[in-house]
Amino acid sequence: MVLSLKYNSRAEGIIGICRTFFVCFVLGIGSIFFTSDANKLVLNPIERMLEKVRFIAKNPLAAATDEVDTAGMMSLMYKQETKG
Repeated sequence: MVLSLKYNSRAEGIIGICRTFFVCFVLGIGSIFFTSDANKLVLNPIERMLEKVRFIAKNPLAAATDEVDTAGMMSLMYKQETKG
């Protein structure tokens, strides 16, 4: 009696290739989301800080007068509490 494993081997190969493509697809989508989150949470705030530092370096007096306009709500509330 002869037993052929040709079809089983071919099916396992196809399943392995499909699994490899699926893993590549999932990793690709994951890297896209990771890059997007990293840009939003890390790079954009750093770029905003650099812009503020450049603005202050160019004209420190104008930066001091614009402090109320650009300050966050928490710092304004803190300043008002310390005054009164």
